[in-house]
Amino acid sequence: MRHGVDFVIDHESHHRDRPVRVGELQVWDIVNGSPMSHPFHLHGFFFRVVEVNGKPPAFLSWEDTVDVPGRGRVRIAWLPDDRPGEWMYHCHILEHHAAGMMAHFEVVR
Repeated sequence: MRHGVDFVIDHESHHRDRPVRVGELQVWDIVNGSPMSHPFHLHGFFFRVVEVNGKPPAFLSWEDTVDVPGRGRVRIAWLPDDRPGEWMYHCHILEHHAAGMMAHFEVVR
């Protein structure tokens, strides 16, 4: 708890997420339960935004960061390439990242 606000992912500071496999399509729903928007950043990989609050984006482009609106949901799709190892994603507001709004995951073959 920091200044009355929890900075968490899946109810946990510095979350350890499940591994993902090289070449296996990833479709993630990023849900923001807070009233403030948070820029979600995926290290080392690019993704396509599929939906924002249930609607398709105005255009498709490769991204590594997307704004997740307050009380909103963003669906992304991406493909882990052959670079196994530890990777992370986090809120790109650096104070939120430092306070725990981040996660690690492993890319495995």
